[in-house]
Amino acid sequence: MTSLQAQWRAAQQQRQQELANRAQAVRNRLSNLTMERDHNTQALRQNLTQFRDELALEGDLFKEQCQHQDQQRRMAVTTQLQGFLDDRQQQAQETRQNLAEFRQDLAQQQAELLQAAQVADRSRHQTAQARHRQTQAQVAHLHADRQQQEQNLRQDLHNFRHHLAQVHNADTQYRQAVHGAIAQSTQAFLQEAQQLRQIQAEEQRQSLQEHRASISTHVWGTPESLPKAAAPRRPLSSPPRPAAVPGPAAVPRPAPVAIAAPTPAPVAVAAPTPAAPAAPNTQDQVYNYLKQHPGQRLADLDVPLGLTRVQVGDALRELTKQGKITQQDRAYFVQETPNS
Repeated sequence: MTSLQAQWRAAQQQRQQELANRAQAVRNRLSNLTMERDHNTQALRQNLTQFRDELALEGDLFKEQCQHQDQQRRMAVTTQLQGFLDDRQQQAQETRQNLAEFRQDLAQQQAELLQAAQVADRSRHQTAQARHRQTQAQVAHLHADRQQQEQNLRQDLHNFRHHLAQVHNADTQYRQAVHGAIAQSTQAFLQEAQQLRQIQAEEQRQSLQEHRASISTHVWGTPESLPKAAAPRRPLSSPPRPAAVPGPAAVPRPAPVAIAAPTPAPVAVAAPTPAAPAAPNTQDQVYNYLKQHPGQRLADLDVPLGLTRVQVGDALRELTKQGKITQQDRAYFVQETPNS
């Protein structure tokens, strides 16, 4: 226990000695720094005093130089101003002289222009009078020509109206003749159709009677009394069509007058015919074209074949019924057969 206290006291004394040594070192360092700062301050003051003296000397020299330069500049400016004043006075004198000469020339040119304008006015007045007289003569001539043309146009208009009335009468007669021919052709066609319907109805009635007799015999057996012999069936053929009604005779046209008027061309009126299937040659054309160009549509066939849309549609319908072509997505293809 005694040794620990001795060690602790020895360590404490050692620490106190170290602190005293450090404090002495710090005091010495501060003293040295203070002396060094005082020395630097004194040197800086000396340098500052020397700099102030040099700066004052340089300022005096610069001031003297500026005054000297200012004096030289003033003298140069004064010299330049005097030169400018002399030049301006000389230019003003020249400008006055030029202005006087310009005024004199301007007055002379004005007098010449005034005289030329008076001469031009007299010339224009004379020219205007001459043109006025010439214009009056031309107006009188044009007025006479217009009256003559108006008279000629009235005569031509009268002739054209007369010719137009003749053409209208001729066209009226022609339309009446065409309407009569159409009425006759329509009446003949209706009579033919009525006869054909009667023949077909009679044949249908005979066919039904025969079918009824056949069914009765098949169900009830042979009857005791023999039925009347059925009349032989006539072939289903249309009666001969009436000859085509000739068109009306051409109505004589009146002779044309001086002004030719456009005459309407006569329209050929065909008698109405019942709808019939497409002609075999049309079907062959459509079939051969589809065979060479499969996958065509209805809108793509009329132009290359030179047929109407109705003819192409009828031909496609007939070929489809016959099984020669098929339709897929509105496109037509040739039906391949085993023999082909």
